[in-house]
Amino acid sequence: MLTSRHGSLTKCVVVATVFLVGVGLSWVVFYGFSLLERDEIDHQNALVLIGNPSSETTNSTVESRDLDELLKTSKQSPIRNIDEIVKLSGPLERNTVLLNVLNQADEDQVLDLLEQTQHLDPPARLPTQAFVIQRLVRINPLRALTEALQFRSPRVRYLLTELFREWVQFDLDSAISRAKTLSYANKHVAMEVILKERSDLTITKRLEIAQQLGLEQFAHEFIMPEITSEALQEPERSWREIVEEAQNEPGQIKLLTEIAKIWIEQTGLGALDHIRQSLDNSLTKSLITTAVLREVARTKPRIAFEYAMNLDNDPDNESKFAVVQKWAESDPHGVLHAISSMEQTGQYWLLLNRLIDTWSSYHPQTLLTDFDSLPSDVGEFAIKEAVSVIAGRSPQEAAEIVSAMEDMKNDNLKLDAARSVFFLWSVGDMDAALDWILNDDGIKGLRSRLLTSAVFTLVNRDHDIERALNVALELPIGENEIGPEAVVVAQIASEYTETAIEYLSKVREGPTKSEAYSCLGYVLARKNMTARALKLLQQVPDYAKEPYLAQVLGGWAKYHPKRLFESLDDLPSKEIASTAAFSLLFYEPQYGQLSSEEIETVKTYLSEEDAQKLERHN
Repeated sequence: MLTSRHGSLTKCVVVATVFLVGVGLSWVVFYGFSLLERDEIDHQNALVLIGNPSSETTNSTVESRDLDELLKTSKQSPIRNIDEIVKLSGPLERNTVLLNVLNQADEDQVLDLLEQTQHLDPPARLPTQAFVIQRLVRINPLRALTEALQFRSPRVRYLLTELFREWVQFDLDSAISRAKTLSYANKHVAMEVILKERSDLTITKRLEIAQQLGLEQFAHEFIMPEITSEALQEPERSWREIVEEAQNEPGQIKLLTEIAKIWIEQTGLGALDHIRQSLDNSLTKSLITTAVLREVARTKPRIAFEYAMNLDNDPDNESKFAVVQKWAESDPHGVLHAISSMEQTGQYWLLLNRLIDTWSSYHPQTLLTDFDSLPSDVGEFAIKEAVSVIAGRSPQEAAEIVSAMEDMKNDNLKLDAARSVFFLWSVGDMDAALDWILNDDGIKGLRSRLLTSAVFTLVNRDHDIERALNVALELPIGENEIGPEAVVVAQIASEYTETAIEYLSKVREGPTKSEAYSCLGYVLARKNMTARALKLLQQVPDYAKEPYLAQVLGGWAKYHPKRLFESLDDLPSKEIASTAAFSLLFYEPQYGQLSSEEIETVKTYLSEEDAQKLERHN
């Protein structure tokens, strides 16, 4: 009796089964040609076990006989050798006898036949090996898998496909378990076979199998065409069949969304009411609604917008945002008109900001041209966004736009826009960005603040400290202005302390040098380098000593109050000790590091002037 996935078949069904197997094999070979070597596949001989027409005309060829007689004879005197089967005339006889031989063979005999197939002609070798492997699966599936894996790619893919096609019919769990142990590529082969051969399983079960194999994403791509093809015929029925089991499975939301889109495409947006009513899972409902309305907004944005605005439940306005964004990509003025008719609630401003964000991304030039039509509250935001987008594409163009902003009432708007242009431009061309800041008369009034930003960028992003200092020193400053080189010192003081100290000699005299020393002193105190800070006091100019000491002692009191308390007697002078005591008492209420006795001791170091100052502060 011939054993198949449907159980034992009677003898009279053998011929029909052989024919169907032959047809199935033709399908496998046809679709597997691209994976096999050209010299091993012959379309015309796909079902021929060995040889070619010329070999069948030799004296060794057995004349064609009645198929029933052939089967009867082969049972009485079983053929156990591939060479004997080769001598039979015609592919039907050869395949029939091969299947009959395999059906009667035990494991060792099947393995022996598999070895013999190695000597077959290329066109017949692989199909014959597939027959043998499938029989071995029925006897010992693990051995069959071992034998199949001995072959190299692409042959192994073909054999694994045929092996798992058989295996999943009689022991699905075992097939899945072994598929998990395969390499990524072979596991993928097994998954495709399982999902195709076991289409009787629910989608959830099939996806669960793919998840066990770590291939859930690919399973969706494999199953999706199957489901969407059915949905194209009857989307509502397809939706009803899948929605209950799929809506609580995150991995199936994409599938549900595709069916929903098909349904709405065929019957109109009214179908979304039925779709939403059938969904109990609020997250799934929100995700599908958003995706569907985004799609509808491509061609019917006003209808999608009206539907979104009337949603009774739209978490975080996601559906409304999706419609506004998709509509604004092609018609921002249409969106603006629709939003303008709304009451100016919080939702109104949220949607307006989303419009501007999308408008600036897709049509920045028209946004700059038409920003006067926007509410004044968002006009500045719109300009900044548009300039930033243009700067990302063409910094020179954005720089020209910013330079021309002479009539802006809010100077900070122009400064923010200029900073954005500089930062984006400097990523690709720092020289050009700096040249713009230093030489463009259109931003002359912003030059000092822009150069400070440039120094920050050079130090923190590019780590080009020397250049940052040189750039800072290029900026002319007024008598009471602080030059950006103080920023360089402050920025590098923590990581490059000694370098910062060396740079102090290059810092310009006056407020700039005082600021640089003060920033450095604070960092030294924070890093508990107080001895270095006090030693440095000797080279601080007289006009900068007081602010310098205030920063050193303030940082010391804030970060290391116990150490400062213990060092009060060791400070260079009573005046410095008084300043230190003032700092300790100033920060004590906030940090509470000293005991009540220590606080009383600290008070004894205060000068009368500092005591009065502390009292006024409290």
